[in-house]
Amino acid sequence: MTARSNVPDPEPRQLVTIVIPAYNEAPTIEIVLRRVCELDLNTEVLVVDDGSADDTAAVVEAVTGELGNVRLLRQPRN
Repeated sequence: MTARSNVPDPEPRQLVTIVIPAYNEAPTIEIVLRRVCELDLNTEVLVVDDGSADDTAAVVEAVTGELGNVRLLRQPRN
């Protein structure tokens, strides 16, 4: 167990999928992704852009090369 939670630590080999819904989150999404990717877990991060009218998808796409475990799924509208 971790010191901050009563949830057991996952086995290091287990893949943990984190789904992040995003709607007009361009100002904050990069910070969120970097923090999630810093977790000491084997993660796959799925960002679901729910028809954002801002640059949310472009920001996510810009960091996916650097943060290899991030994928973007785009919905055409909310």
